[in-house]
Amino acid sequence: MLKGLFLLFEPFSCWEDVYHARPKWARVLFVDVLPILVLSLLAECFHLVRFGKWQDVIGHRRFFTPEEAFVLGAAQLIIWLLFIVIAARLVQAL
Repeated sequence: MLKGLFLLFEPFSCWEDVYHARPKWARVLFVDVLPILVLSLLAECFHLVRFGKWQDVIGHRRFFTPEEAFVLGAAQLIIWLLFIVIAARLVQAL
């Protein structure tokens, strides 16, 4: 939030600070990306267990067990992490 304000009022010095404070990839992944990803997947798993998912073909709502929701959440977490790492490598290569 403060960086955004500094970008408005002192753009040159703020961009210099951003350039020199380049965080390592592990910090960005584990501090910035992973907590948000885990929280959103936990909310999605809770929704699948509590409210279910509407199945158009069958025509009713399917409720998942906590074990099924955990497996789906873990698979989705792995897929999202792979996607983020591959996309970051592609952007870095450009």
